[in-house]
Amino acid sequence: FRDGYCVITYIKKIRKSIRWVFGYIDQSGNVQIFIHLDSASEFNEGLARIKINDNYGYIDTSLREVIRPKFDSAANFKEGLAGVKINKKWGFINKNEDIIISPVYTYVNQFCEGRGLVELKNKYGYINNNGEVIVSPHYDIATDFSEGFAAVRMHDKWGYIDRSGNLKIDLLFDRAKSFYEGLAAVCIGDKWGYINKQGDI
Repeated sequence: FRDGYCVITYIKKIRKSIRWVFGYIDQSGNVQIFIHLDSASEFNEGLARIKINDNYGYIDTSLREVIRPKFDSAANFKEGLAGVKINKKWGFINKNEDIIISPVYTYVNQFCEGRGLVELKNKYGYINNNGEVIVSPHYDIATDFSEGFAAVRMHDKWGYIDRSGNLKIDLLFDRAKSFYEGLAAVCIGDKWGYINKQGDI
């Protein structure tokens, strides 16, 4: 359950066709089904993403539509912003439906620790929640920030940057995971181990 609700779905025969039906159940067991929804997501920060007629919008915890479905695609809200796709490009809106970051990116991820992972021309970088570029898109692959660090890959090697984009742990690893409780799993060759935030194994 998130924000008091859990998504439910099941297959239902409607007239002569079979389709998935979506709805929500609250913590008291009350169920509301919405025949017109093509898909529905869990609530995040008081809003849930819905899809109607191939367009995405959002409902609030009263299960009322608050942002009309009009986007080509959309992500869940996090840190007050949600990625939305408009005319094949991604940007961000706030909960008032204002476009905060113009849709100029190939893809965007959710904000984590004040940084949003963005893709442009098959390269990855980071912006802040005002849309300012903090790390220009030049990494081959990158991950969300966790505990002040993000794993990034360039020339087939992984390392870690801080929220300002400084390379704090050199590009030494063949694979790398996000930090959790002060440690991150890394792989050299076929051997896995853990490093701390100083890069010590």
